[in-house]
Amino acid sequence: MYLMVILMLVAAPYDVVISEIMYNPDGTSMGPDELMEWVELYYSGEETLNLRGMSFSDGKNTVQFIDYFIQPDEYVVVPASAGAFIDLYGSTVPFLEWTGDWTKLRNSGDQISLYDSEGSLIETVTFTDEWGADNGSGSPADGDGSTLERIDLEGGTDESNWAPSEDWDYRIVTAGNPLCWGTPGERNSRWR
Repeated sequence: MYLMVILMLVAAPYDVVISEIMYNPDGTSMGPDELMEWVELYYSGEETLNLRGMSFSDGKNTVQFIDYFIQPDEYVVVPASAGAFIDLYGSTVPFLEWTGDWTKLRNSGDQISLYDSEGSLIETVTFTDEWGADNGSGSPADGDGSTLERIDLEGGTDESNWAPSEDWDYRIVTAGNPLCWGTPGERNSRWR
């Protein structure tokens, strides 16, 4: 019985989920896709977890994580370009470094699969540019600067659990309108 309790407290990579996706940045205000795409991870475990060796892939390219010790209830961003990400969001947003080839997420939709350090699948998110579209007007996450946010971090990866970010008070205001660049490293705006 005592051994079972100890095993339950060990950090598990399955406590890590994909929580936010910037797949089609607003190129006008943010920069080109190949520099400004990012994926955010959330960790719900109870102990510190080293993400080293974990990875995600779009089926063509794979990004493998370098040492990063994530704390319980923490978010971390995997940016396409760390330098471009810091220039835009600042140096206080937690991000991790990686090796491999960036996934180059397709603006029309893509698939991101998250793997543990042994190569076992944790989860897959298959999204389209229609996720979060409102009355045929297109999704704000499709090139308007919003991200796709997971609503319930313990819920599934289907479309009903994702919505465009609603963070219209971020860092820059253009023509009187604040830009929406997601909520990297923070609780999602659509979280419940």
